[in-house]
Amino acid sequence: MKIRKQQAFISHLEYKGIPDDSLFLDIETTGLSPDRAFIYMISTVSVKDGDISFTNIMAENASEEAELLDKTISIIREHDTLIHYNGDKFDLPFITKRCRAYGLDPGMDAHDSIDIYKHARALKDILGLSGCKQKDIEKFLGVDREDIYSGKELISVYSEYSRTHSDELYDLLYQHNHDDVLGMLRILPILAFEDLFNGAFDITDTRRGSYIAANGKEAEEIIISLVLNSPLPTSMCINDQGIYLVAKGNTATLKLPLLNSELRFFYDDPKDYYYLPLEDMAVHKSLAQYVDKDHRIRAKAENCYTKKTGTFLPEWSPIYTPVFRTSYDSDTLYFELPESPVSKEYIDHIIKHLQIHKH
Repeated sequence: MKIRKQQAFISHLEYKGIPDDSLFLDIETTGLSPDRAFIYMISTVSVKDGDISFTNIMAENASEEAELLDKTISIIREHDTLIHYNGDKFDLPFITKRCRAYGLDPGMDAHDSIDIYKHARALKDILGLSGCKQKDIEKFLGVDREDIYSGKELISVYSEYSRTHSDELYDLLYQHNHDDVLGMLRILPILAFEDLFNGAFDITDTRRGSYIAANGKEAEEIIISLVLNSPLPTSMCINDQGIYLVAKGNTATLKLPLLNSELRFFYDDPKDYYYLPLEDMAVHKSLAQYVDKDHRIRAKAENCYTKKTGTFLPEWSPIYTPVFRTSYDSDTLYFELPESPVSKEYIDHIIKHLQIHKH
């Protein structure tokens, strides 16, 4: 059994949005199935009461796996939250099954779990990630690692090590596991993007501006400045349907095009309305009785509207009402530009729309 520890190997966490009393962990196994393979190495990083420490435990052969697991369980029990990369699917079930083979209880159900992989996967499209492996995230964020091997490639290295106990082979195994768990701390800032999409920001300024539209004409827009709760590790720019979101560090700017046009407000319950073709509008049946029968028809959903000219902003659910449309089947809704600055709820709605629409 080999055990290596380091205290305070990193001065701080760049991303603050994790609970204190957390434990990062990563395992190395001799295969993908816990029924046919075993765990030969586990690295953990403890974040507790402001202190950060690293522990690596290695079973030099299969007979030491039970001791490795027992020591790891002792570390796990000292923490409330487990943080890992794809651990919900692989690491945690693998540990649990191998523990049960020895009659040990890892007590996983008593801990909160944060799987960084699941969060990164949700950001893949909007950030243009090449993939969702941990090394893909490290590359995107510019995180360097010494290790150049995959866990699969190191299975044969461990098999050779268990026979020869070569220090050189041990260093290869250790470096990979060390870089995996340390890399988790270094890629945590990617969660700052998710914080932004979840509304972790404040509005600092709202102003009206102008720009040159694609048709070469001057158009108006609303420019909203934001301060982010979690600084972004790299800049981001999203453009969708004329809406721009540009973010860098702890600030972001959202630009929303204003629509100066005539839009339609569609009434509910068309059976209660008549459509007037000459006026191109619908009126309630209580008023339609005063209109010549030759100039009115029963309203249908698509023509049961009245029209209004004004300045509008887009939305995709009725944050602001009344709601206007360009046509009955339009997915984009509009509301009249309010006199007061738009709400944080509305900005959150727009940013969430950008995230979803980019998937």
